[in-house]
Amino acid sequence: MGNEISRNNKKGIFAGVNPIMATGSSFLIILFVIYTTLAPEHASGVYSASKNYIATNLAWYYVGLMSIFLFISIYLVFSRYGSIKLGKPDVKGATK
Repeated sequence: MGNEISRNNKKGIFAGVNPIMATGSSFLIILFVIYTTLAPEHASGVYSASKNYIATNLAWYYVGLMSIFLFISIYLVFSRYGSIKLGKPDVKGATK
């Protein structure tokens, strides 16, 4: 289904993207901009409270998640999967 959507959108504003995802994300961005523009004091308080909550209560989660990604990346580089070429077959680049 996803490939059918991409193949059908080769022209216009949704060229090469999923129109549902593009419309949804654009809508959310516009809502954030309107909210911040119309109520800057309230938005500042909400954004500050959200940032403080994340920094206070979820810092351990962020550090743990980044550590896991780092270890997985290091494992992949030094495993047999480290020599897999990413990209098109005819593109020249650094290989092992």
